[in-house]
Parts: sequence; C-alpha cells; structure tokens
Amino acid sequence: MNASEAKYGSRVLIDLAAHWINYDPETRAFSVTCGLENFPVQRVSWYGAVMFCNWLTEMRDGNANSVVYSGIDETWDHMETTENADRTGYRLPSSEEWEYAARYIGKTQPAASNLSSEYIAQNVRSGHADLTVGYYWTPASYASGAMKDYTNEAETRVVAWYSGDPLMGGSDSLMPVGQKSANQLGLRDMSGNTWEWVSTPSVYTSVTNRVFRGGGCLYDSANQRIGVWGNHLDPSSMFGDLGFRFARTW
Repeated sequence: MNASEAKYGSRVLIDLAAHWINYDPETRAFSVTCGLENFPVQRVSWYGAVMFCNWLTEMRDGNANSVVYSGIDETWDHMETTENADRTGYRLPSSEEWEYAARYIGKTQPAASNLSSEYIAQNVRSGHADLTVGYYWTPASYASGAMKDYTNEAETRVVAWYSGDPLMGGSDSLMPVGQKSANQLGLRDMSGNTWEWVSTPSVYTSVTNRVFRGGGCLYDSANQRIGVWGNHLDPSSMFGDLGFRFARTW
C-alpha cells in the first residue's frame, strides 16, 4: 500500500490517486469522496474486482467457506486463479451471464416499438436453435433495455450514459448509477457509464487477457450495443470508465 495504489503482492488492485476514493493509513480504512457515493466504481483492475468479491463474501459470512476465488498469492497471475462458481460467494459474472442479463426480455413476445419485429428467439432471425423455446431476447445491436437499436440516439439515451449526452453537463463523464431506465430484468446501467469486467478470459495475439462488457460514458452509441465485446484487456488495466458489477450463485 502506498499513497497512490492498493496492492496485493505485485498486483495493483485499485488506483488510490483517483479523486473518488480515499485511504486513511492510520485506520486502514477506505472511504468514498463526499458527493460521489452513488457513482460507479472505477479505476479498479480485474485483480481488484476479484479481491473485492472475496472480501465481500467474507464480510457477509464471517468466514471464507463460500469464497469463490482461490489461487491468490504474492505472485498472483490471473490465469492461476481458480473460480469455484458453484459456491454462493460474490463473483464476477461470466461474459455469457452478463449477456443473458443484458439481453433477456422475458416469456412474452414483444409488442412495442421496433422490438416487436426485431426480437430474437429460437430459430427466429439470428436466434440459435439451442435457445429455450418461449424466451425472447434483445438484438445485439441494441443497448440493454432499449426499444430501438443504437442508431436511434433518443432511445439509446433512455437507458445508457454515453458520449455527448447533454445531461452530463457539457463534458463526457461518469454519472450517478440508477438514473437511466432499467432493462427488462430491472437492471440499470448494463450499457453505458462504465465498462464492466467479467470473469471470462480471452486470447488476443497469443496473449491471454480478460473480457469487459457494456460500453462507457466516453464512447459513442455504437459501443453501447449489447453485442460489443472488449476482449483483449490486460487484467492489471485501470481506467476512469472501467468498473465491474458482481453476481452470486444461488
């Protein structure tokens, strides 16, 4: 630990120089800058997101019995991390779980707006034969929860903070969570505001990195599409529009 970063072994977990978080070395306590409590977490590495999930599980349970991630040591490498996803501790969703949560519409065929003619289902449009009969999905060209595709600026801004939004106050920046409309599962900010780390590894130019999903506030409407993958980011990366959300196995 130093004035600018929190580390475990050689891995930086979070950027303490970011204006939204404070650390008191005497009490060893973290705190959020006053007025920013409702903003999404940002400038956190994949390692930091994983470590937070384990910590939150231990805080909830009072023990480590349900902790999902193991293989964490002083020389921690992300590909040495074991994920026990059947445990009930907190964890990062897989890319597939993230996409399910972002695209799911429900068991009723959409009857409103463009979704009524563009939804995805088993063997309907690009719907795979393995999709469950009677379930309906948002097209990959839509932001999560949107009623029209990403080319419709007004509809996309209903559900996502992204570049050029006049409600940002004149410059592209993070915004408080929960201000845009929810998707069909009641989840907000699945598209826009911050990109989100997921657990899934990826291989890009023979180097194994980590996937991130969701679009961010510094990017245009095309990057808010559910189908966009960020699939080649070093797990040590930390950016002002990169955060995470966590999941649990019940």
